[in-house]
Amino acid sequence: MGRGGDAPTPCHPIQACGRGSMRHAHDDRGAAAVEFAIVSMLLVTLLLGIMEFGYAFFVQGNIAGAARESARVYAIGRDSAKAKQAAVDAGAPIGITEAMVGIPSGSCPATPPSGSIPAVTVTITYPYKGITGFFFDSLSLEGRGTMRCNG
Repeated sequence: MGRGGDAPTPCHPIQACGRGSMRHAHDDRGAAAVEFAIVSMLLVTLLLGIMEFGYAFFVQGNIAGAARESARVYAIGRDSAKAKQAAVDAGAPIGITEAMVGIPSGSCPATPPSGSIPAVTVTITYPYKGITGFFFDSLSLEGRGTMRCNG
């Protein structure tokens, strides 16, 4: 109650009212910093996950494209050296090497068995290392390309 029996003056929750109210405002100042630290860690983790997944998706697409190109070159020319080089050229942005490219021997025979349609399947196994190193150390990604022999 105020002076002389008046009703107490209402105090807005944001405004400082009466004695000791500033003490309460000082107690909440550190809470915002703690909340920001927790939320920012979660947001940075989410951002790193998006970056990592996006790059892994990019690498997988390059591997699949390089395997498909290598299978096309082998199916037309039956030359494994040229097919491996085609995979290396197509996978240049991510660093595919000839050692990563697998072409089964005996693919695309010169005289296929009657009634069969031979095909070649090229497999590229790529040791993916994450860009952030936060989620995993290494991962083996694989791409396959299959083409019918002689186009």
